[in-house]
Amino acid sequence: MFHSGPVRRLLPLLAVALLASGVAVADTIEVTSTGLGDSNFYIDETINGVLTPTDVYFAGIIDIQLTDAAGVFNRTTMCVQLLIDISIGTTYNTTVLLPSQVNVTAPPTDAALEQIAWLLDNETPADNDSGAGLQLAIWKIASDGVFTGTGNAGRHPFTTGTVQQASGNYTTPTAILTDATTYLTAAEGHSSNVAYVYENFTQTTPPTGVQMLEGLEFHDGGPSPAPESSTFVLAGVALLALGHTARRRLTSR
Repeated sequence: MFHSGPVRRLLPLLAVALLASGVAVADTIEVTSTGLGDSNFYIDETINGVLTPTDVYFAGIIDIQLTDAAGVFNRTTMCVQLLIDISIGTTYNTTVLLPSQVNVTAPPTDAALEQIAWLLDNETPADNDSGAGLQLAIWKIASDGVFTGTGNAGRHPFTTGTVQQASGNYTTPTAILTDATTYLTAAEGHSSNVAYVYENFTQTTPPTGVQMLEGLEFHDGGPSPAPESSTFVLAGVALLALGHTARRRLTSR
């Protein structure tokens, strides 16, 4: 005799548990302060095909406060979108993702975010120049693609491509450029999916995208990335297998 009650009760509970591991819709961030870095330096940025001197207000570590139903969590991040702003003291809605989950058509690509993740996991700025240098290296990867160290862009990373050394009457401190080049060279051939990407939007209707941030993986009980789509597929297969096994055992009695 086939009795399906226990199996029918178990499967929804397992499904709910899996879905609950994803990120909550109500997650928010607020930029609370900035850390190691440099303010008001210039780089050249290609905007609509025109190389334009860009005054960067701040390049370096961005401290955020991440809030969800579990509480408030302090984290450190870096910017991965050079020309998109974010403001201190403003609350934004956010989705926490792995680098491989972003899937956007415009920079930064998933591959770029994964190389940036390696940098975040393996390099620690020691002073303001190196903090700004790490940020500049991240912008270079995010805007111009994964750094391979080949071709002219590899030999002279800040004289070619979208993100370039400032020209004309504008200067980027030499120490920052040196640190940024060192970080790029270190990242060559490396990537990682161990990082958190914060995809942020205003709390307006309709929402507007603001600066995307990326930071270290945290184990603080706060919001974590939603499961990869492959995780749901594997979970579904496992649930089906469990149900099939339970049915065989019940019907064999």
